Amino acid sequence: MLLSADIDVADPTVLHSKGAEIASWLYDNNMQQAPYVIIDDGYVILESQLPHFVQTDSYDGLTETLATRAIGILSE
Repeated sequence: MLLSADIDVADPTVLHSKGAEIASWLYDNNMQQAPYVIIDDGYVILESQLPHFVQTDSYDGLTETLATRAIGILSE
């Protein structure tokens, strides 16, 4: 997990990703256990965030099906 990673040896691309920013925000705000969803049209997450991720299509956006999935993630 990024929060326990040695950043001196971590891949720089991982440290500057949206996923890293999200992980940092969750940690800084003591929200690691809070339900959350990441909705994006690009694969911008850390592997540990996969259960919280809903990937949209850049053309279709957030469809009803994807919205239902996002709501399901928040309801778990």
